[in-house]
Amino acid sequence: MNKVFSGTQKISLRYLRIDELLLILYALYTFRGALLAFDHGGYLPWLEFLSITIARLCVPVGIIFVLNNRATELHNLAFLALPVYYWLISSFHTYGGYSNIGLLALSTCALFILFPDDIKRRVFTLFYRMFLIVAVISIFIWVCFFLKIDIGFQQELYYAQKENVGATFYYYRWFIFAIYNSFSSYRLCGVFNEPGALGTLCALLFICTDKKSTVLEKVILLATGVLTFSLAFFMLVFMYVAIKICLKNPRNIIYVVLFVALFFAIPNIDFHNDALNRTAARFKITEAGLAGDNRTTAAFDYEFNEFVNSNDVWLGKGIGYDVESGNASWKSSYLMPYGIIGTVVLFGLWLVAALYRCDRSKEELIYIFLFFASLYQRPNAIQSIWGYVLLLGGLIWMSSDMSLELT
Repeated sequence: MNKVFSGTQKISLRYLRIDELLLILYALYTFRGALLAFDHGGYLPWLEFLSITIARLCVPVGIIFVLNNRATELHNLAFLALPVYYWLISSFHTYGGYSNIGLLALSTCALFILFPDDIKRRVFTLFYRMFLIVAVISIFIWVCFFLKIDIGFQQELYYAQKENVGATFYYYRWFIFAIYNSFSSYRLCGVFNEPGALGTLCALLFICTDKKSTVLEKVILLATGVLTFSLAFFMLVFMYVAIKICLKNPRNIIYVVLFVALFFAIPNIDFHNDALNRTAARFKITEAGLAGDNRTTAAFDYEFNEFVNSNDVWLGKGIGYDVESGNASWKSSYLMPYGIIGTVVLFGLWLVAALYRCDRSKEELIYIFLFFASLYQRPNAIQSIWGYVLLLGGLIWMSSDMSLELT
């Protein structure tokens, strides 16, 4: 009998309905946490309303479930430190005064922590199943767009450029699915606001489920990830494969070295296709690093160096500090607002929780390492429900003897 029902001989229909509703709400909320494309900014009012309604419903339904369950493991109470610590430093360690933010995120993430491990596993499983459906639909839409099959596409200004009428970045929308047009390089976004979000999720889910997923599921995740042309996707999958084959046989490092050499040569190859050439150019090594790394610029590096050499480096400038050069990496999201001490505590809490939740198998340790590596480009994972579901829910699923079933 699953842990969530232990000690209960008769399960009411009401309990089962709450259980199932909880799974659906949190799985849908996980999509929102990874940032949907059209749920804000005046795109689709009905989607914005539906999205926030689902998020808010997670709170009362989660409370009812926790009260009905009437028990939680002691370690879950300890790991409430993850959302509570982040909320405290975000609310009180601010740049420019007190800011009461993140109550919805605090509530939903704290409730997820309190859920029994079996529920966390089932939320992860349902999200994974929904994600595969979204991926298949996204591929279909991309193929239709590429083959110029009109299924109702609409052209919209890219969400970050809504106020800039001269922007050259656009979304092509079919219902709520998006394709990002970057200089005629059509990158798949799925339901998310950036191709990098979809690519990162494809990579992490591929790595997490690799031991138990089917060949078809692997193909869907890899094909979707490739169509995002996401640097994060390619890097995470490459690191995963490289680590796996080297652990299997240390001599395989020769193949890794050869592949890295090919990696360096790719930007110099003419593929006779503008889109492919632009994608290949993102892998070019420059003085500043990878050309496709849009998380750093010369202006940001200068500003960051000024911060490192200031008195704020230990405690940070506080949440709300505006990085003038514009940046979305862990440096601007955590190190500059919270400093070295605040960032080490935040990341340390997550690392302790992840190591506690896993059985220390090679697959789980690799997944933890690559999840933290993904924070470079997607730092919002540890302040959003999708990070809780993918890391903690994913690790619980990996360490269980359950397949990708919802029961």
